[in-house]
Amino acid sequence: MITVIKAPPFATVQDLGRSGHRSVAVPPAGALDRRAIQVGNLLVGNETGAAAVEWAIGAGEIRFD
Repeated sequence: MITVIKAPPFATVQDLGRSGHRSVAVPPAGALDRRAIQVGNLLVGNETGAAAVEWAIGAGEIRFD
């Protein structure tokens, strides 16, 4: 389990987005770097499309239990 103790200002939870639904006004959204989220998930044993924390600019603190 990962506990976010202090998140930076630009940390968000992202998945691979919602492709193929623009015709009904659903934006694709999702992670900025789709390949990185897929590889990261593989490295920790998750499914490639699992959500992840996208940690941008700024310092923060996390704890791994």
